[in-house]
Amino acid sequence: MAKTTISYAGRTLPVIASVDLCVCGGGPSGVAAAVTAARGGVRTLIVEQGIALGGLQTLGLVQPLMSTLAPGSDTPYVKEIKERLEQAGIEHSDGLTTTCWTNPETLALIYDQLTAATGVTVLYHSTLVDVLQDKDQLITAVILQTVQGLVAVTAAAFIDATGDAVLARLAGVPVEAGYAKTGHNQPMSFRFEMGGIDIEKLYAYIRSTNDTWCRTAPPHFEIAEARHRAIRYKLEQFFLDGVKTGELTEEDAEYFQAFTLPGKPGCMSMNCPELPVRFKAVDALAYSAGVQYGRAMIKRISTYLIKHLPGFEHA
Repeated sequence: MAKTTISYAGRTLPVIASVDLCVCGGGPSGVAAAVTAARGGVRTLIVEQGIALGGLQTLGLVQPLMSTLAPGSDTPYVKEIKERLEQAGIEHSDGLTTTCWTNPETLALIYDQLTAATGVTVLYHSTLVDVLQDKDQLITAVILQTVQGLVAVTAAAFIDATGDAVLARLAGVPVEAGYAKTGHNQPMSFRFEMGGIDIEKLYAYIRSTNDTWCRTAPPHFEIAEARHRAIRYKLEQFFLDGVKTGELTEEDAEYFQAFTLPGKPGCMSMNCPELPVRFKAVDALAYSAGVQYGRAMIKRISTYLIKHLPGFEHA
């Protein structure tokens, strides 16, 4: 018989679910694992700290979804997601590349539909706080902070899909992070969206500069620039001009990329700003400082685009 309560740190907590599999993290990999397991008859629950599944795809505004360039990565599950996007009116293919163009709100709804249809239980606004382990160090339960306070979930097996190895680190599992030579991870991007863009005017301007970075055309269109790379981007001088006038900082101009959003006319997803590597995703104080620093970068970048880049005048 499943436990109804559990002892933790001198307190008695309710066990709100006892399942076969608990997946910590509701991003793309977490949803894929949970749905696949549930279709195999496994009673599955997802712990998600946000209010939508999809992780960086949805809450992180990472659009579009880049190709893995790995043979066989377009699995039946991935093909199903693309089919559901098409059914929802989102044209995911640009006809030239293997990039999957999508829409965060639509994708979040698709993941809700998938988990509901397969019987996966989803716990939103649930933060992983701690783990309980048996004498062999196997995880028996996770402690979560939820809208009803501290609770526990027990399971026969657990999957760490947190993205930052939170479950593994809480359980004392050895983890590695960062480039061996520097210890740094890839810089974080603090993505944002802009609307009210005249995409056709922007496209015409970019083409007038002979920029061939993106081979596609609206409604699937991309602009980009990056400093200190082998590629010399046409937009690099545009951003350097902003550094010279003091409207942008060198860090603002380090990396810029933007993609149109199918199903959201006049909108683009900005794959920037790129936060300096001194801000760490697993350092609580540094992470929070990075959020504030990045928000100030967003303000400068968006203001500069509206003032100077054709097509953004009314963004």
